[in-house]
Amino acid sequence: MRIGKLQMRILLAGCLLPTAFCLLALGQGGTGKLPPMRKLPPPIRNPPPRNPPPQRPPDLRISERRVRDIVILDLAGTISSREGGAVLRNAISRKVRNGDKKILLNLAKVSSIDASEAEQMVSTLGSVHKDGSQLKLCSPSSKVQAQLEQAWRSESTSTVGGVLISSITFKSEQEALASFE
Repeated sequence: MRIGKLQMRILLAGCLLPTAFCLLALGQGGTGKLPPMRKLPPPIRNPPPRNPPPQRPPDLRISERRVRDIVILDLAGTISSREGGAVLRNAISRKVRNGDKKILLNLAKVSSIDASEAEQMVSTLGSVHKDGSQLKLCSPSSKVQAQLEQAWRSESTSTVGGVLISSITFKSEQEALASFE
């Protein structure tokens, strides 16, 4: 077997290169040996649990109480399409399904209601009244009252389910409770 010049050069370079590195390391004060390989940490099989994101308070809080046969839902927070509106609609429909015919929404602690949820509330009022139940509102702030009135004006008539809007909104809880039949 005959080795060519190029193959001989490659063979010599392969033998001489490691020797050259060792001599270079000795010349720079080293031992001439390659440094030991670092040990890698073992792989993490089950990563430690991350802290869950902080819980933010819900947009709308609802508490329930009863006066005679009237269910009062005290609302606090904002009624938004992000969360509060669906929570409110579910609470109202649950009460109607359970046979509660008189429901009062106390809006005293509601800071705002967005336009789409105001329209949804108007729709909910209409469907509840069509089912033979009574749903009334009390103590809305001037801001919430304006938002609801704007939604009611956008409806084709000034009534919801045949009920005048002004006949279901009251300034105080006592007035609203007295209005139930």
